[in-house]
Amino acid sequence: LVNQVTSAKALQTTTEILARKIAAAPSETITIGKAAFYKQASMEDLVAAYAYGQDVMVNNMKIPDAEEGIGAFIDKRKPVWKT
Repeated sequence: LVNQVTSAKALQTTTEILARKIAAAPSETITIGKAAFYKQASMEDLVAAYAYGQDVMVNNMKIPDAEEGIGAFIDKRKPVWKT
């Protein structure tokens, strides 16, 4: 999975910026997302993997930080995470 390509010269700075973004996200969401990614990647049945991903996304919406994230997006402001 690649989300950005950078030069060797800019690698350290680019990596630090990405690490700060991840660290600023709600820890509960990152933990759930990381576990779900690895579980989905190991699933052989593509339909079951999509169904599992859908369930994870629905359950993520029940986390209080999801409401804050959506509200912040709509209000065009930075979210204030609880976790």
